[in-house]
Amino acid sequence: MDRSEDWMLQIKRVQPTDAGDYECQINMHPLISYFVRLTVLVPRARILEAPELFINSGSSINVSCAIEHSPEPPVFVFWYHNDRVINYDETKGGPGHISGAKRPPDAYVSSLFIRNARPQDSGNYTCGPSNADSTSVVVHVLN
Repeated sequence: MDRSEDWMLQIKRVQPTDAGDYECQINMHPLISYFVRLTVLVPRARILEAPELFINSGSSINVSCAIEHSPEPPVFVFWYHNDRVINYDETKGGPGHISGAKRPPDAYVSSLFIRNARPQDSGNYTCGPSNADSTSVVVHVLN
């Protein structure tokens, strides 16, 4: 039998309910105890602008989504317009673009930019990161 002096508690598939204080006891006389506090971070996405935006036709739409409390950036962030994936490349002069950047202390921000907004650009815009629940904003493009 391995007589290691190192012991480890491993929690698989960590859940928010696993957060709290843990005690490791060494059965000696006198009893020795070590306490550890486990904090579970749950990544969340939030739109940085108001939940509803009113934009004049011909103006730009700029919406940012912060993915917070994540130990690493999401693998991907998809943007949707009325449940359809938005696919903008970085072509100059195109209808818009999507960008992303790490923001201290623990957020990653993905931004959607649409130039020369038209009434058909109105609708529900959803930020869908790989590591958090989606979040949405409603955009109204006014004539």
